[in-house]
Amino acid sequence: MKILLFTFGWLSFLLGVIGVFVPLLPTTPFIILAAWCFSKSSKKFHDWLLNLPYMGPAVKNWYDYKVISLKAKIIATVLIILAMAYVGIYSVVAIYVKAIMLTVCSSVLTYIWLQKSNIRRGVNMEFRARHILVENKHEAEDIIRHLNDGKEFSELASKFSKCPSGQMGGDLGNFRLGQMVAPFEEAVKGLEVGQVSQPVQTQFGYHIIERLDVN
Repeated sequence: MKILLFTFGWLSFLLGVIGVFVPLLPTTPFIILAAWCFSKSSKKFHDWLLNLPYMGPAVKNWYDYKVISLKAKIIATVLIILAMAYVGIYSVVAIYVKAIMLTVCSSVLTYIWLQKSNIRRGVNMEFRARHILVENKHEAEDIIRHLNDGKEFSELASKFSKCPSGQMGGDLGNFRLGQMVAPFEEAVKGLEVGQVSQPVQTQFGYHIIERLDVN
């Protein structure tokens, strides 16, 4: 399965790159899909994609806030309109092909402009995470070693977590700022979706936290 996801991730990434030069292909959704595939198949390439200067920030904004920046919307709109004008004026393709392209372009533009443009950093921001709670740092470091060896987070949570959420694989569901203790929230805010924290100490013990996508 990981090989399939890895292959599909690269295919999506290449389509996203092509979309930079071919406005009919929406770049951001393909790059987001590639990041998701890599998060499930290759941490190395997932981190590499998130740190790319032009694509990484868009993926991070989407992961964290479901946002497409206003600048990206304007650039995409200009390029798509230019492409539509070129096809409509200079292309010799059949009318029905032009009609299909117009429909596709209009759908892409509608999708882009329906997404949020600004990041809302208020208390209404929602997060989702799962965690494993243990009594001391040594136990937490052992859990991280198990995760690095390929053990399933949910399995380790069920086996070792002192929190009742362990029976649900450690999943805490959705929460807003102010609902968790401060060190826990700060750790979650600093994680990318799918990323696991180092041990985080609170008054309850030591947490290993994985940030999840919001439902």
